[in-house]
Amino acid sequence: MRTVFVVDDDLLMRETLTRLLQRNEYRVRSFPSPSRALPLIDSGYPDAIVTDHQMPGMTGIGFARCLKERNLAIPLLMVTGTPGVELEEEALSAGVVQVFKKPLKDTRGLVFSLERAIADHDETSRNTGLD
Repeated sequence: MRTVFVVDDDLLMRETLTRLLQRNEYRVRSFPSPSRALPLIDSGYPDAIVTDHQMPGMTGIGFARCLKERNLAIPLLMVTGTPGVELEEEALSAGVVQVFKKPLKDTRGLVFSLERAIADHDETSRNTGLD
């Protein structure tokens, strides 16, 4: 069973994402902030992360950059209530796989994108000998 970290300062959104992913057979650990998730990522990272963008302390894009700086190639999907072309471009350049708009209406799309991101990461790892 794959493990996904959900990072969002909004408890209701964390719970919603957790239930959605659990229904789709993911093991989920949820955190209210990137700073709470990072120590666990450092000690054995998840298969993927779904994070909010606007959070106190560190944004979702900042979180993606932090992972990149630590050379942690973890697929990261971001949800945001403040979407826009510039934000999406910045997120993608920081290493975010895909950006989803809140409120999250396309739950099937998020799950599909998550599955695809994990499969792509697995394939890249196999091809580069990172397993």
